[in-house]
Amino acid sequence: MAFARNNAPRGSVVPTEHRNRKECVMNWEQIQGKWNKLKGNARVEWARLSDQDLERVAGEREKLVGLIQEKYGRSKKEAEEEIDNWCRRVS
Repeated sequence: MAFARNNAPRGSVVPTEHRNRKECVMNWEQIQGKWNKLKGNARVEWARLSDQDLERVAGEREKLVGLIQEKYGRSKKEAEEEIDNWCRRVS
């Protein structure tokens, strides 16, 4: 597990994956607000998702997690990691 210094007390470290997840959760609110503009980007990232799938997601992260699990056979953790990586790139 990678660690990164954050605004944590001196000498402590915050796991990078937790810091990144927190950043993505904060950015997800922005993604929800821009969902109509970002659907095309999501379609490129996950080509197996149809336009109808992305309409149903409507910017809801958990729905996107479920669709990625279903269409790509990913575990929940894998789907969440993919979304977090995508989230950082588009926000």
